[in-house]
Amino acid sequence: MLPFFHVAGMVCILHSALQAGHTLVLLRRFDPESILRTIDKHKIQYASLVPPIVIALAKYPGAEKFDPSSLELITSGAAPLGEDVQRECSDLMRTPVVQGYGMTEASGVTHYPAKLINKNKPGSVGPCAVNVECLVVDAATGQELGPHERGELWVRGPQIMKGYLNNPCATAESLDRDGWYHTGDIG
Repeated sequence: MLPFFHVAGMVCILHSALQAGHTLVLLRRFDPESILRTIDKHKIQYASLVPPIVIALAKYPGAEKFDPSSLELITSGAAPLGEDVQRECSDLMRTPVVQGYGMTEASGVTHYPAKLINKNKPGSVGPCAVNVECLVVDAATGQELGPHERGELWVRGPQIMKGYLNNPCATAESLDRDGWYHTGDIG
């Protein structure tokens, strides 16, 4: 359901599925019943969704007519997914629902609970992905914060962009000289 022109669709779904040799089943548009019917008919194992679709599935009144038992995992990204909805969808579909975090500037995912699927903390995006570092900093001072303190999330790794094309001002505002990308998001 995620468009291939978006980093989540292109990198996290299309490229990773092709690399792993998986079959992709594509749908033209969002409709809860067609998603449930497709999961049932094609015995879909993994579904990569966005929060509005997870919410729609969790709230869909006809969901019990379909068999989601082939599903091994539902992933959600592109926006925060509430803890209650994450649990509700997981219960309804009888499979873990996990969420990741990332952005186009990071070529996709920077945080994902890959090794914690069965220990997933609903409402959390999990630890850093492989080769990713992160800091939570005071947005005003740039000082690193401690555990359980809220601040701006900075990420660094080999997949972070080199800069915005033909826009050195935007690049300087978001990438510091130590290679940290300042996401603007609170963590």
